[in-house]
Amino acid sequence: MKISSFLTLALLLVLTLASQSPAATPFNLVAGVGPVTSVNSWTGYSALSEVSGSGLYSKTSKTTTFYIGFTGGTTANLGNMVLYSTLTRSAKIKTVVPVKLGGVSNPTIKITDTSVCPSQPVTVSNPCIVRLDPLTLTLSTKDDYYLVTYFTTGTDISSTRGLFANTTLTGWFVGADETQLTVGKTLPGGNSGTPAYFLIAVMSD
Repeated sequence: MKISSFLTLALLLVLTLASQSPAATPFNLVAGVGPVTSVNSWTGYSALSEVSGSGLYSKTSKTTTFYIGFTGGTTANLGNMVLYSTLTRSAKIKTVVPVKLGGVSNPTIKITDTSVCPSQPVTVSNPCIVRLDPLTLTLSTKDDYYLVTYFTTGTDISSTRGLFANTTLTGWFVGADETQLTVGKTLPGGNSGTPAYFLIAVMSD
């Protein structure tokens, strides 16, 4: 990955944030993924991205906003999106919070639509960054958090995946809908400490 690709990703994120015109300047809640690579074939799969409580910055916020990225394709059909929390280093689900885009948890994201991804074509060096709806949530260092996105039939996308091995955003994938788990259930295994799929930033807005 060339440095220019990393700078492109950083610039895209800055431009995305600027276009939102927030009341206050957003700030990172964790370290992001840095340069990205691409992963294909997501129909029928859930991407599980972990935000470790131990990786949170000391500055807190009353809101939490997730940013996901795509490196190619045409359409992302999301069957559902949720955020699970567990006690640190536990797999037992403590809370379940719906995650939405445009007010719905099962959006269709058109990667080739310039109103969604203004800079075309979308590639590894020119990823599309999508800001999910902010959550009224303050992340706690005592908990770990898992953003889970499930992709349904008709999905034709490539995901971003971080290249920094020391990123605090890690994750894995499962060939099933893992967004229907309830409080008290156990998360499916699979996290090998590798960079997250799709999730590239966790910010205050």
